[in-house]
Amino acid sequence: MDVIRSTLKMKNEQVVKMPCRRDNLHYNIIPKKESQSKQQVANIISKEHMNECGIVYCATQADTVEMAYVLKDHGTLATFYHAGLDRNERVQIMQCADYRA
Repeated sequence: MDVIRSTLKMKNEQVVKMPCRRDNLHYNIIPKKESQSKQQVANIISKEHMNECGIVYCATQADTVEMAYVLKDHGTLATFYHAGLDRNERVQIMQCADYRA
């Protein structure tokens, strides 16, 4: 915490601590295949998690957009959401139940 406080130059910060255990969240760590990592993720989702909801985190905004289209190509309803979207786009995505963006 001290490193975060000093790096961000925080003064009078409020610290909220919560347990990390979340029964409704599941994490998988799988070694990736560099040249086909998005395809690998899409295959895992379509084979093991179809009809479930989830979030795929990507390193860049461009990766986020590309990942959404790869998922769609594998039959998964998906859309992208990142900091580059304007407010109206973010609101529209969050309100949409059918992710075919």
